Amino acid sequence: MDNRLAHLTLKKYRASLKPLTPTIVLGGTEGVVGRDVLIRQKDVCVVDMENLPSQVLLEIVKTGEHEIHEIFMKHIDALPCKLTSMNNIGALNAGKRVKLPQEHVVPGSTLKGYIRTALMYYMLTSDHTKRERFSKMIKKTIDSLKVKKPIDAGTNLEKHFFKQERLEKQGGEADMLQNLLVSDPLAKESLRYSLEWLTVYNLSKRRRVARLPGVVLVGGSLRYEIVVVEARPSFEAPQESRQNLSSIIDKLNELASIDLPVALRTFGCDLVDHELSLVKGINKLRGYERVLQSFKEKYCGASRQNCVISRVGFMTGHMAKTIDLYIKKQYPRMYEELKESMRRKLHRTWDDYTIKLVGSQNNLLGLGWCELCVEKLR
Repeated sequence: MDNRLAHLTLKKYRASLKPLTPTIVLGGTEGVVGRDVLIRQKDVCVVDMENLPSQVLLEIVKTGEHEIHEIFMKHIDALPCKLTSMNNIGALNAGKRVKLPQEHVVPGSTLKGYIRTALMYYMLTSDHTKRERFSKMIKKTIDSLKVKKPIDAGTNLEKHFFKQERLEKQGGEADMLQNLLVSDPLAKESLRYSLEWLTVYNLSKRRRVARLPGVVLVGGSLRYEIVVVEARPSFEAPQESRQNLSSIIDKLNELASIDLPVALRTFGCDLVDHELSLVKGINKLRGYERVLQSFKEKYCGASRQNCVISRVGFMTGHMAKTIDLYIKKQYPRMYEELKESMRRKLHRTWDDYTIKLVGSQNNLLGLGWCELCVEKLR
């Protein structure tokens, strides 16, 4: 028997994601009104450029691409659409850029990224015996911002939670998250979209400071498969290597010992509480406050269900994508240091002085709140 793992146990989950408020994960491209995005009488069409009718292609070839807007408007009801959307903002001028959703709507990589953050948050909050050690690590991470880019500053913190050095001859690190597999959507059911204004709202001035149009997911559900791999070693190795191999395998298997719905619920419910603290008492956001309160009552009460509140996608804020909320709650002074370090790095104020919203003036909601249901398969 060699030193490779001989037995793998797969813990499988069936997962579904349903938008509770408008949600968008960007795909790296924008649409241009009159070319990629057509505002029609009853809906909005995101044009399928790869399947244009031959007559339309011939007209473009004859007249040139500079006439594409006029050609598309001439054939507006005959053009194929990659997706159609409701229109909740009215007319837009030709040439206006519109944010468009990702091909997979919410890809598996986005969902895995959210789960990763929730796992780290849960591991921080659930192990109070290591709080002093965590505080030193977080302080070291904040101090490293003086010389590192923000994206690189948390390397040591991630290494502590998720990684273990491999054997000397192998080099590199074993990553616990390699044992977490999240598919892209296996099914997209009854998806509905809407063209909406995505708004940046200043909390202190209590007014809109910027907005941009986007096609957002407002209904339906996405289905995924999540697999957690647990390794059960069966190997013959030199005595001096066995302890190191066991340490590596123990680190990889930590993921299998975590109750995934509990970890997701802990993070999601704390995000709801934080967002409530930002909008409470603002008259224009009373409706959003009531919606958040309903999320709290449904997903964060005494009952323990497989469906949890989550937040994914564009304009959901850094609290949903980092462990900053943990730092702010547990170490307020360190959070102030973090804010100052980020301000110097980014040359602008870095904190929750704005909130990102979607909808009409009287019905503003935060983006990206979703119901995530995770059911373990037998």
